[in-house]
Order: sequence, then structure tokens, then C-alpha cells
Amino acid sequence: MKRVFRYGCGTMLALALALPACSSGSAGCPAGQTGGLTISLRPRTGAYANGTAKVTATVTGTDANCQPLPDGAVIQMSLSDASPEGVGQFTNGEQAVDVSILSGATKADIVSNVVGTVRVNAMYSDPVTKTIVSAPPQQAVFLEPQTTGQCAISLTATPLAILGDGSSTSTITATLISDTGGAMPNGTAVTFSTDKGKFTNSNDKSYQGSTTASQATAQLQSESITADTQATVTATFKCDNATQDTKSNTIKVRFVVSLDHPILTLSAQKTEVMADGASTIGLTAELLRANGERAGADVPINFFTNLGTFSESNAVNYEAMTDANGVATATFLAPTQSGIANIRASAYIDGENASDEVQINVRQLGFVEYKGAVPAKLGVKGSGVNESSVLTFVVKDTTGATFPAGQLVEFTMSNAPGVTLEPLSERTDDKGEVRTTLKSGTLATTVTVTATARVGVQSLQATSNAIAIVGAKPNARYMTFSCELLNVGGLVIDFQEVKCTVGLADRYTNKIGFATNVTFKTEAGSITPSAATEETGDKMGLATVLLRTSNPRPADVSPLSSEPRMTVGNHVYNPRDGLLMIIAATTGEEEFTDVNGNGVYDTNEPYVDLAEPYLDEDDDGIHDANEQFIDANGNFSWDGPNGQWDSNTIIWTPTWMVWTGHMATGGDCNGEHASIICPASFNIAKGMDFQFTYCIMDQNLNPLNGTLNLSLQVEGKGSAGSSSPPLPYQSPDILGCTVNWAKVQQIQGSEACQSSDPVCYQNVLIECGPSAGLCGSFIAKGASITDTTPAAAGSVTLKAAYRESNGAGAAINDSIVVGGIFQ
Repeated sequence: MKRVFRYGCGTMLALALALPACSSGSAGCPAGQTGGLTISLRPRTGAYANGTAKVTATVTGTDANCQPLPDGAVIQMSLSDASPEGVGQFTNGEQAVDVSILSGATKADIVSNVVGTVRVNAMYSDPVTKTIVSAPPQQAVFLEPQTTGQCAISLTATPLAILGDGSSTSTITATLISDTGGAMPNGTAVTFSTDKGKFTNSNDKSYQGSTTASQATAQLQSESITADTQATVTATFKCDNATQDTKSNTIKVRFVVSLDHPILTLSAQKTEVMADGASTIGLTAELLRANGERAGADVPINFFTNLGTFSESNAVNYEAMTDANGVATATFLAPTQSGIANIRASAYIDGENASDEVQINVRQLGFVEYKGAVPAKLGVKGSGVNESSVLTFVVKDTTGATFPAGQLVEFTMSNAPGVTLEPLSERTDDKGEVRTTLKSGTLATTVTVTATARVGVQSLQATSNAIAIVGAKPNARYMTFSCELLNVGGLVIDFQEVKCTVGLADRYTNKIGFATNVTFKTEAGSITPSAATEETGDKMGLATVLLRTSNPRPADVSPLSSEPRMTVGNHVYNPRDGLLMIIAATTGEEEFTDVNGNGVYDTNEPYVDLAEPYLDEDDDGIHDANEQFIDANGNFSWDGPNGQWDSNTIIWTPTWMVWTGHMATGGDCNGEHASIICPASFNIAKGMDFQFTYCIMDQNLNPLNGTLNLSLQVEGKGSAGSSSPPLPYQSPDILGCTVNWAKVQQIQGSEACQSSDPVCYQNVLIECGPSAGLCGSFIAKGASITDTTPAAAGSVTLKAAYRESNGAGAAINDSIVVGGIFQ
């Protein structure tokens, strides 16, 4: 039957009952005082909600007349206002219990299988005066129980004392508790060892047994002695947790010369406990009479501890009575401070004292320490490169020693979209270590993880170093390659070095944050064959190499149909004779269009199918047998697009440079020509303007390098007019030809790829005509209309000042002169 008592002042008045909260005083009480009860709860911080850990409620107080409650007075205790429902019950399984006063106090134990709080009430109904006194209610707290980390071993010895005659024996029983608090599997190995005597099972000081129903036994045989002594027996086993931690305990067995004095043996379930104010350890005291027989019932055993308290008394002292087997028990309640608890049990029987001690290591949470992450840097989700990292923390006590296994640690992380952390809580292993796994998202970012350990009201935490999440797999679409100069005097200068830089990013546009090797090849000169991209900083994802002007020079090629050319003897010069292709290649994935935005390639999504990288020396978009290539699949032949999207292949991209020489002249205005002013002569009337066109180029009809400065000089009666581009003019750094690494609809085709095309290809498209070099125009003005002087010869001169290369070579001053008449 469950009984719940609730009282209000109105109810009490209606029943003419005297409650302290409802009355200003009672007969027999000093002025201003009233009788009443007090409830105290231990442990104050609560007990674990595991169905066995107890909150002890102790009730003291006086009756309505402020008189001490007599022995036998019945206190009615009840539980109410559980939050959530189901928290708390008395050990009788009910929500109410009647307990009797003894020596001014009484108590009741409360347990719970549900985490939360419950209100504890107490009242006393005086059968003589018909008055009721009650206690202010108290709130009992039940904490999240340990679900793992409970491995332990306890030992008993029967009997606890034997004659030291070399033949007497004692049965040592080891009882094992699993990681989750249950029984260990049958057959679990238990190793027994002793510092004195031996085990009859092995005829040695050590013996390995195995469990049945979570217990294993060994027979300890005494050794012959001349003075009383004791054997320390140790038993160990491997826990069933992931790290198979070793657990052990000890018990003492007395070897006595004669059984003529009482013997008390104290043992503890565990040898260490957390300083959480809630954890408990069971203690067992076994008392033998002088003749070696068990003491029997009702012998007082006094327990004392220098640290912590006993649950039964909420004090450092506790007296318990032996049962019929001479056994008394007590429950050690951990304090909230660390240290060694020296627990002593003593008894007086048969005219003599007997005592024994055990030590409990009370460990207080000292600090949480971050040990590291493996790996320390992650690739983004979907990269296939280090997408998860295991972070390890260690929990230590105030002495710097690792904390006992089973301490709960909770994990949180800084804000990082798409990043996940699992598990969010875990318990420490036997080394005090605990781990969680961080999994990357699709965005490059940094994230930290914080581990928090709580023991009682104490809470400590540690935060990891920042874990970088970076781009990891290059995507062909975001591979970019260029050199710091487009136009270099490579036809006339040896060993000039030009920086060329490639940049890598993943499908999400994240810079590649892992050192990634990139291979380089050049059609002309020489280049650093490979380089790794930078992992951090402003240059993350970049790799820079040096291209050097040297042999071989760019290949001579046949001109395209629309391309300018100039024939000198048997040689036909055209702009592509100075053009060279440079390629950069690395391992990555082909470009694709993420139609559904899920961050991965799905069948039938559009993609760009790449061929194996090659140097297209003749610029025709077709690999020829003599052209260099990178053999990605090792079959010793060049392979074109393979008809499928590749997530792991050689991706590549080209860039171009033009190598130029000195200014070349020749040809005529109506045909093929190099640097020239047209027309080749003039006759300019007074007051009239005359337009000239010009082109400046090298032998291959390419513009000179970016150091070129053009200026105009007019000699004679005329003068310089407007010009386009305006003279003097500083030439830019330009290729001359228009080169495009284009996405096209067909292999080796030229028609631009459309968004509706399921697959596209890359091809080189070059346009070098119809003009060549650097071309422009200027106006020469004739003499003034009022000029009366006779006609005279004059000239226009286009001056070209430049260096042989941008940043290298000699200074050159060339010019083109056209003569004529100014009227």
C-alpha cells in the first residue's frame, strides 16, 4: 500500500492539530518556540539512480510540547512531488514507511532507478495529546548512474584465521563485477597470489582459477610459524571493457600460533573511490573468538574513518552489530576531498580487543588534459582523405595520477557547419583516457572540441587544439595555372627564369590544405619537374616552379589558314613558332556539375572527360606520336577520354608563353611583312593630315616583350598629329595570339559546350590573325597653309626602345624610318 501524506494549515486547523508552521507556540515550549521535526539527507549531493545506491533520511526533533520524542515513537515518512514521475522509493518498495525513534532519531533509506528529484516528508502524531508535528520537506537527488566502468573484485576468506602449522587451509573466494555492474562470463580467468603460504591448487604461491557464476575460489595453506603473522592474498582479473583493464583486490588471512585470542578482519569491496560525495564502498568486518569460532550475533563492531563518513551514521564513527556468523557491515561514503581514508574496525570480546584496518584511495578530480588528435588535420567530407579524427583526453586526479575507469566525460565542439562529433559522452578506460571522433563537413574551417568531466558538484574541462578541415582532393574545374610573364625573350636569352604557379581547390572551392604533388612539363626550355602545394597560410594550395629559357626552343609549325606569316627563303615564319605550351598535372577528380546540390557526383550528371595530359606542340588539339604525354595508366601509350567520370585520375591544365627575339623588319605593305610603316613614302600638302599604319614584331611576327617603348619623331616641315594607341606608348605583356583551353562538345572539336550536354571535353583553341605583332596608326601633319617656303624632304621615324627580355638581356634601340616630301 502506498501512503502519501500532504498537510496544509487549513486542514490542520480544521482537525485542531498543532503544526509548527501553523502555530505561534505550544504548551510546554519556551516562549517563541514550537515543537517540530528535522530531516537531514546524506549524501547531500545525492546518490546514483541505480536501484541500490541510497539516500539516507535521518529524522530528529521534539513533540508539540518541545519534549524529546520517546523511544518507539512512530514517524510517518513519505515521498512526494517526484520529478520526473517515478523518482524514489523507500527500500520497502513503497512511497511511505513508518519508522521508530531510537535514542532521539530514526532513519529510512531511499533508492531510485530514475534520475531526478523527490520530496521527503516526515510527521509525528502524538497518540496522547492528539497533536501532529512535521518537518520542513527536503529534496533528495538521484544522479545519472555509472553504466560502465564498474569492474571490481571483492574477496572473502573462510576462515579468516588459521593455525600456522603448514597444513591448515582457508578458502579464498573472489567475486567479480563486470564493466556494466553485472556478472562476468563463466570461465573468466582469476589469478591468485600470496606473499605467505601457498595454494593447494597449484602447490605454489600463485594459482589461476576460473569463474562460475562470477566467482572463483582458491585454497590457501598456511606455513609453519613461531609468531603470529598474516598472509596478503591478491586476486586479479581482466575487465570485459574495450581495453581489458586489470582489476585487483587483496584480503588478509591470519596465520596464528594458537587460536587463543580474538581476530577481526576488515575487508573492502574496492580500494579506490571518486571524491564525489555520493559514491560508496561496502565494508565487511568478520570477528572470530579466541578459540577460532565465529563470534556469533550481537557483538558491537566500531568503525572509524579519518576521511569521509559512513552512510549509516552520517559521521566518522559507526557502530554495527554482528550477525549470527560474526559478520558486521558498514558503508563508506566518499567525501568531496581527496586523500587516503584509513578505516579501522575494532571489537571487544572474550576480555580482549581485536581490530583491523583497510585503506581507501579517495581520488578527487584534478584536471582534464587534451592528449592529441589523430590525424591533426582533416580533409573535407567526400574527399576520401582523413575525413575523421580521433581526439583523446585524459582525466587525472589532484596528484596527477590517472582517474579511475568509468568517469563520464561529455564532449562539445565549437560552431562548425556540417561537422559532427560522436560520441557526445564516453567513460574513461583504465588509463583515464577517453576518446571521441570528429567527422568533417564540406566546408574548410577550424573546430575545437571541449571535454568536460563532472564529479559531484565539481566540473572541469579541457579544449583541444584547433583541428583544421581543409580541401583535400583537387577538382579539375578549379585547377588554375599561369606564369608571371606571358612574353619572354627566350629566342635570344638563355637561362632566364620565370615563376609559374598552379593553384588547387576541391569541388567546394576549398583550397587544398594537404601537401599535394604536382607534375610539370614544358614544350620548350626546362622546368622544375614537380612541386608540392603549400599546406597553410596565404599560399595554401599553391605550388610555384621555375621555367628556364634554354634549348629546345618552341617548335616550328605550319601556319593556320587564317594566321599571318612571312616567308624568308624556304622558311615560313608565323606567330605560333614562338608559342610554347606548359602543363601542370596532379591526382584528383574530373569536373562535374552537381545538379541536385548533394555534394557528390551522381550518375547522369554532366561532367568533363579528360584525356591523358600531353604537350600539343603543333597546337592542333590532337595528340601526335612525337608529342610528350603523361602515361596515367602505365600502358605506354597516350589515351584519350575514357567515357566515364573519374573520381581518382590525373587531372591537368595548360598555360602558354610566347618566346620572342629582336625586332625584325622586311616585307611590303601589300603583302607579307614584319615590322613596317605604311605607306613606304609620302607627299603631304600644306594644311593636310596624312595617316600612317605600323606594326612592330619579332621574326615570328609576335609582339615584342613588355619592355617595349614606342615613340614617334617627325623631321622636316611637318609635325606629329594624333596616334592610336597614343604615342609614346609602353607595350603591355601580351601573347599576341588568343589561346583558350576550351570546353567543347566533341573530342578535338571547337563548338562550345552547353549546359545541356551530358559530357564535354577540353581542347586547345588558338586564334592568331589576321594581324600580327603590335600594330597601330599615327597622323603626320603637313606644313601650315600659310607656309610660303618651297617643298622639302622630311621623314617620320618610329623608335622602338626595349630590352631583349623582360628583366634580362641588353638594351636595344631600333627604329623604322619612312622618307617623303612636305609641300
